[in-house]
Amino acid sequence: MTSACIRCGSERSTKVHDGAGAKKDVDVRRCSQCQLAFQDGWTLGFEEELYGYYADQALTREHWHGALNADRHRESFIASPVASRAPVSSMQGAAPGTWWRPLASRAGTPAASTSPLSAIAICQQLGVPCQLLDFFGTEVDGERFDVLHMSELIEHVPAPQRFIQRAAELLADDGLLYLTTPNFRSLSHYALGGAWTTIHREHLSYFDTSTLRSLLASVPELEVESLISRNVAVAPLLRAVRERVTTTLGQVPAPASPASTPAAPLEDAAKTAWEADQALRARLQTSPVLKKAKDLVNRLLDAAGAGDSLVALCRRKRRD
Repeated sequence: MTSACIRCGSERSTKVHDGAGAKKDVDVRRCSQCQLAFQDGWTLGFEEELYGYYADQALTREHWHGALNADRHRESFIASPVASRAPVSSMQGAAPGTWWRPLASRAGTPAASTSPLSAIAICQQLGVPCQLLDFFGTEVDGERFDVLHMSELIEHVPAPQRFIQRAAELLADDGLLYLTTPNFRSLSHYALGGAWTTIHREHLSYFDTSTLRSLLASVPELEVESLISRNVAVAPLLRAVRERVTTTLGQVPAPASPASTPAAPLEDAAKTAWEADQALRARLQTSPVLKKAKDLVNRLLDAAGAGDSLVALCRRKRRD
């Protein structure tokens, strides 16, 4: 375990989140040199049990490959110079240094993704053949991808700059790196404080627009085409507001009745949450008024750097 910065190795940092008494008991420090926030006491090892929730997901193919997700990803690349080319690599999950590769994507071209074994098992159950590979291994040295899709990955790995550098090596000329990660300076973090669920043992780094841009700029082979912050989780914010109002007014929530209905199983709760999320997203996508309102909110969040998610799109410069 170490308190050195996970990116630059500096020993100088200040604590910005105290996990004492919190369920997840995670302290977060900010590097005095590169300003990156990182988990205090992070380790190089990969703890499979942290990602056991994959094994508990009794979800269908639609949960992972819904039409709304496909539309969102298509919009991300529609204006890119490689929109009509292949192969495309999708990296999701958190197993440092490993990835799995479906033998063929929907378009019949190679794809790849990082993920623990339990997630691979789910994909196999859904009929997607997988192969475990080393992202830094020689077996992929000759690969050249037109798109690398790092969805919620970089915050999990113990060497974020090394991963970005390797991505640049594997991209074809003019290829795109599409990267998303939680925003440490988000409105949700500000409002929820210690209750912000993104602070967790599985997350080693916590980026904001400035530190993510700095990380990407440190790899000279990449050119940052866009970096925005967007989206906000409404339900947790409303719940936090209600709790604060209740506390301010001195009201105590009524105790649960002994005859209360037992809590739903984890998989039922996950399914319900997913269905509610999809219903909301469908309304936002299909209602012109709501979609314009969402776009306006996202523009405001981006201007303030306060969206829940950071989304970066980088282009691989042409080789000499």
